[in-house]
Amino acid sequence: MQQSLVYPYGETEISALLKSLPEDFKVVEELGFAAQGQGEHLLLYIEKSGITTQDLVERVARDFSMQAKHVSYSGLKDKQA
Repeated sequence: MQQSLVYPYGETEISALLKSLPEDFKVVEELGFAAQGQGEHLLLYIEKSGITTQDLVERVARDFSMQAKHVSYSGLKDKQA
């Protein structure tokens, strides 16, 4: 059942559809440092869509045969980001 909306100042004259496709939502992380190409850490640049950050962490951990708690990330993104 669709609910009717009440507009206190009359119905809107325009409408919009935001973030209707995964391609509409992009996030670019700015780390504030450049990779040095050496050291004990591996820095991965990953583009994802249709998977949560936690699912990605678990996949990376599995692929690198490590525990998920040892995988770090820069910020949480939703499933489409």
